[in-house]
Amino acid sequence: MIYLIISILLTSSFFVIFSLYQKYNVSTIQALVINYIVCLIESLFFIDDMSAVEHSVRNASEWIVWGLILGFLFISIFYLVALTTQRIGLTVASVAAKIAMVMPVLAAIFIFRTAEHYTWPNYLGVVLAIAAVVLASVKEQTAQQQSQIPVWQMVLLPVGVFVGSGMIDTLFAYTSNTHLHSDADRALFSCTLFAMAACLGVAWVGIRLVTGQEKLALRNLVGGLVLGIPNYFSVYFLLKALHAYNNDGAFVYPVANIGVILVSAVVAMFAFKEKLLLLNKLGLALAVLAIVLIAS
Repeated sequence: MIYLIISILLTSSFFVIFSLYQKYNVSTIQALVINYIVCLIESLFFIDDMSAVEHSVRNASEWIVWGLILGFLFISIFYLVALTTQRIGLTVASVAAKIAMVMPVLAAIFIFRTAEHYTWPNYLGVVLAIAAVVLASVKEQTAQQQSQIPVWQMVLLPVGVFVGSGMIDTLFAYTSNTHLHSDADRALFSCTLFAMAACLGVAWVGIRLVTGQEKLALRNLVGGLVLGIPNYFSVYFLLKALHAYNNDGAFVYPVANIGVILVSAVVAMFAFKEKLLLLNKLGLALAVLAIVLIAS
């Protein structure tokens, strides 16, 4: 459970960091690229058993494609979440990303068969977790804000976040369940996906710099460094949590998502003086109940 708790706390820190990005006018895409370069360096630094890694390299053909796909999804969906937040709002982006846990949960139950031991209270907990995410994320939006949003953005951006986030979680669970059998496997897998994300990001920013859409700034470097540390370890401990719970995505992802919702709500109340609506409080209460039912 400690791995899952650490992953939840680190993931929750992203919301604070993104809030600081907006406050200090940090370029999201530049910060994301620096973040993935930092993650890659960290993943290389924490490889301590080279003989085990050499064995993993020989077996890398089993998961290399999934690592590259996840690397592409990592940076593209992260940026899409930021874009959805800026164009539509944090509420919509948060709900779309968190409700995507439906995909790995269904995959765990019906495809991977890692939840065959579940009983009706566990399934009820999953349903309540989905409801809790929606209710806890509801925020008021003015008519002026709604009128400025094109219809296609209202539809396509949240759908893209939902599908992309669900694919990331499902592929994580699949790869962990099927191909990653040791710490060396997980370390090399992390290196692969972070390297892919970093390479794509460098190319992306390079094009934007050449075309004059971006300008380099020290604050973007600092923003990437600050994000890179918790981002790497959130992935590292999520993989450890999946392994610890026999890759049971039907347990790990609901608990992880509603855990992030609970921690984020506490931070929002005490650090940013954000007021919760009645629906938010109901959602948090359901989240606690959902964790109890799922963990039972």
